[in-house]
This record gives sequence, structure tokens and C-alpha cells, in this order.
Amino acid sequence: MRIPGLRRTALVAALAAALALPTGGLPTATPPASAAVLAGSVVVYQCGTSVCAIDPDVPGSRRVVRANAKPAGVTTDGRTAGVVDRSTQTVSEIALAPGGLTRTMATPGAADPPDFAAISGSGGATAWVWYYASLGWYARVAPAGAPSTAQASSTMQLSIGWKGDQLMSTHRGTTSYGSRICLEVAGGPGCDTQLAVEPDLSQQTAFPDINAAGTIVAVRGPESTGFGLPYYGALALYRTGSTTGPDRLLTTGQDTHPEFSAEGDRIVFERKDQGIWVINTNGTGLRKIADGTMPFWGGARRALGPALAVTGARPVVLAKKRLVLSARCPAANTSGCTGTLTVTARGKVVARGGYRVAAGRSAAVPLRLTAKGKALLRASRKVKATVQATGTVPAGATARAVVTIKRKR
Repeated sequence: MRIPGLRRTALVAALAAALALPTGGLPTATPPASAAVLAGSVVVYQCGTSVCAIDPDVPGSRRVVRANAKPAGVTTDGRTAGVVDRSTQTVSEIALAPGGLTRTMATPGAADPPDFAAISGSGGATAWVWYYASLGWYARVAPAGAPSTAQASSTMQLSIGWKGDQLMSTHRGTTSYGSRICLEVAGGPGCDTQLAVEPDLSQQTAFPDINAAGTIVAVRGPESTGFGLPYYGALALYRTGSTTGPDRLLTTGQDTHPEFSAEGDRIVFERKDQGIWVINTNGTGLRKIADGTMPFWGGARRALGPALAVTGARPVVLAKKRLVLSARCPAANTSGCTGTLTVTARGKVVARGGYRVAAGRSAAVPLRLTAKGKALLRASRKVKATVQATGTVPAGATARAVVTIKRKR
């Protein structure tokens, strides 16, 4: 449905002003040297005027997916990204990995460009938001190549997400009832299936996502002037069926567009003017992974082996300052092994340091001795020690080995 006479350019300008977003040119993203096919966990996001993708656990994995485009989601398996062409406003799917899809999803057209477009979990449908001056916000849903239909509306405000292939929305609260997070299964202004309610009438919710355990993440904060919902705010976790407010506030800053990882234990989000960040659902592990905006997350972590295997000849102390270990990275860890080695003996940390070893390769890893390590080796020429490898790539993987340290004569 289209309302004649609505000027989309005026709407975009109004939204940009309300959100304090730049209306001029954005910086151009420079494609990285590597253009390898991504597999496994992948975050798709806006990087300058392009759409980029990155495995948040693999340094150097960033690459440009499509220039002159906006991100429009990623499938649950991480194999397909959604993009909106800035010139034609066509929503398409692009294969990121073998088995991914490459096809046109919808063609709203430049006269009525889609806002907040996103493909569903399977990639079988796409949704976006249109604003009609006389009616408010409508979510449009289109199966691949099929005409779109209005699935939900709100005369006050609406933002969208997905629960698998089912549309999610947030409805603006009023002075009489709180902001609602809903599933939408039919047209009309109502909330078809209520998932959670924010009881604080001074707070609104936006940009919902849900994991397999039924935990919902959404932006929570006061409404934005001219936009209705909080484009930026705190990231809040709600239980499905909750009417008592968030179980946890993960952040208290200017954050937006949260998305669960496939495992449901981590969330990627945009921090205002600070790029793309990741945080664990228990509030730990906050870290920045890229510069950009509007992230989407799909794909499970790769099936990974141990962090590292300490092998080969017995290590020796060099110049009483360094300990050199022979280590091998399993070939199954296709992105290589990166992390920290910690050597302990007789209850003391003897040495510690970082490692980076290519997949399927062995390397000498030098570690700096601690003061306690130096003292221990001065008193004894041979010490049995435990080596703990903790991986950042593979993320969270660990391995242990027992070695004998011999002081070099």
C-alpha cells in the first residue's frame, strides 16, 4: 500500500535531523587485502558507504561485501547477507559462504526506499519499515521476489526484528501502558502476540532480538525527539512473558541495534560514534570489533580444536630472561592460533606471554620469565611445569601440557 503525495526525501531528512545522523557523504570503506570467503560466525555491518562482514573471533577477517549499499541482515547459518543497493533501493541476498543465497528479495524502488530492512533467519523473507504521514509506521514483509504485504502497523511507532522467520516489533508505550515487544502475524495496529512489556512509562524499547532460550534484548531509554522510540539507549535483557521490566541492563550508554550470536550467549551492538562492540549476556567480555554501524550477527562458531599443542624438545631458558616453547597449531583451526601461554611451577607463575601460530604449523614461542620464575630457576636447574594455553582464536579454547624446564648452562 502506498499513500500518494508522501515525499520520502522530506521524511529521510526529518529522521536524520531527529537522530543527529549525517546527511552528507560518509567516509568510504577501504577493502582489506584479504577477500577470503567467510564461514562460521559473521557480523555484517555498515562500513562507510559499503557493507562489510567480519568474524568477531578472527583478527584480519574483515572484508567488503558490497559497495554503495546498506546492510539488511544475515541468515541464522551465517552463509547469506542481506544488502540494500543505495541507488535502486533493491533488497538482495549475497552468498558469504558455500551454500549461501544470491538473489533479489524485494524492489521497493527509489521512490519509496525501505528503512531498517532485514532478511529473516532462513533468508526466505525480508522486512522493512515505511512511514506514511497520515497513518504512521508500517512493517512490510516480502518473500523472495513476491509482492510485499503490510504485516504490522502502529499509529505511534514501530521497529522490527526477527524471531527466526517470524516478524518481531516494538510498539511505543503511552501514558497509560508500557512499551511492548511483540510477534506480528497479521496486519493491523495491534500487538498480535505480546512477548514482554516495559512497565516504566518513562522508558521505551526498540530494535528487539531473541535467542533460543527466550531471552530478549532491546534498546531501552526515553523516546527520541521526532523519532518516538529510543534510537540509542541502554541494552536491556527481558524474559519472554515478563511484565516487570528488564532482568539485566547490560549497558548504560548510547547503544543501539543489538543482535544475539547464534549460540545466544553474546550480543553485538553499535555504540554511538564508537563503532561495533560485542558483550557477553552476563555483562562480561565487552570489546570493540570494528568501526561501523548497524550490525547483524549470524552463523555459529567454527568447530574448533584446542588452543595450542606444546610439543617437541624440552624448553630451555635463554639468558635467564626468556623461556622458549615449541608449539603447534592444529590444522583444524583454519584461522590459526592466537592467545596467551601461562607457565606455572611449584605454585608460581614462571613465565607468561602471547602466541600466534599459523594453522598446521609449528613455531618457537618465546615467553618472558617473571621475577618468581627467575628466582626459581636460579635455585634449581630443572623444574617440572604446567603450560596453560588460552585462545582468543579459537575464542575460549584451552589446552594444557606438562613440560620440564632446564636452565641453559
